Amino acid sequence: MGTRVSSPSKQRARRLVRDGWISNQHGAWAMMLVPVIVGSLLGGLAWPQLLLLVAWLAAFFYFSALGLWVKVYSSARARAAGKPLGEARLATIKKRQGRFRNALVTYAAVAAVGAVGLLILKPSLALWAPAFAVCFGIALWEMWNDNERGLLSRASAIIASQLLTPIAFSLGSHPDDWGRVWLATAILTLYFIGTVPLVKTLIRERGSSAWLIGSLTFHGVVLVVTFVAALLGHLNWWIVALWALLLIRAAAFPAWSYRTGKPLRPAVIGFSEIAVSTAVVLVLILPATLT
Repeated sequence: MGTRVSSPSKQRARRLVRDGWISNQHGAWAMMLVPVIVGSLLGGLAWPQLLLLVAWLAAFFYFSALGLWVKVYSSARARAAGKPLGEARLATIKKRQGRFRNALVTYAAVAAVGAVGLLILKPSLALWAPAFAVCFGIALWEMWNDNERGLLSRASAIIASQLLTPIAFSLGSHPDDWGRVWLATAILTLYFIGTVPLVKTLIRERGSSAWLIGSLTFHGVVLVVTFVAALLGHLNWWIVALWALLLIRAAAFPAWSYRTGKPLRPAVIGFSEIAVSTAVVLVLILPATLT
């Protein structure tokens, strides 16, 4: 049999991922972009939101590269099982971390310039800094302890991302309905937190009863809360319908995987996430879908 040779474009893509320029966590892209889109559309499109998007993209890629940089050391420390790392091993770690230097410096510079520009335009944005600092600190601590895929790490990243919804809203041309944007922020936060146990049941924790029960319980509880809120007139029934769809997905995908005896292909998970994220955006931005 002949050896399969990767195309030059695929080789370049692998190098970009390996060197920290592109994140291989494809599920995070929706989490990163959707809040900016929703906040911008609810607040009215304005050019500062473009600057926010550039700064946020750079910050996202910086954090992704930083995670790879930290993981080199944390993984080596975990393999050492508490024993001191020798000079030779430390030199190897430093060399491996060096491949991420260019990406880290570049993205840090772009994010910093974008952040300074936003603060010049709207100094009150500095009030968000403590919340981002807490989320960043938690995620960094989890990385250092080689637990970057843990629930706490994921939740901190999700919360930080969803803060972009009110920030993008505040930069809009007519940010006049804060009740609507805070409700949208809460719904987005719950939605993306729910994707964590869902994906766990499909990949790393496939077949785990505990994770499946946890995922179904989370989606079921939120569905009940939205249903009661709609009955009381505090929420539109579109949100209830959306969460019913999410609960069905949380049950159907693991059931299908169990029935076939095979994990769902990443492409299926990815395309479904695009479709559901699109539905979430439409529900949140269309008139009369939030009350």
